[in-house]
Amino acid sequence: MVRPIPQADPENIKMISQGPSLCIFNKADPQEVLASWIFTQFLLTNETQITYSQTEGYVPVTLRAQNSWLRMYAKGPDVSRKSMKIL
Repeated sequence: MVRPIPQADPENIKMISQGPSLCIFNKADPQEVLASWIFTQFLLTNETQITYSQTEGYVPVTLRAQNSWLRMYAKGPDVSRKSMKIL
C-alpha cells in the first residue's frame, strides 16, 4: 500500500529522503519509471530488508522482514546490536 507523506501545508508539499525512505518520480520516460519500480521491489524483498537492517541499523520496513528479523534476534547475536538500539 502506498500512502502520501503527511503534510503540514498540502499546498506546499515537501518530501524528505533519508534512511529507509523510498520514492519514485514520475518521469517522462516510462522505462525509467519501470526500472525504478523494479529496483524498489528488490529493495523490499525479505533478504534485502534483513541485510540492510543488519548493516545499517534500521528496523526492516516490511512486516514479513520484521518478523524474520525478530526471529533471528531471538536465536542469538546474528542481528546487529546497532539495530536493536532502535527498539
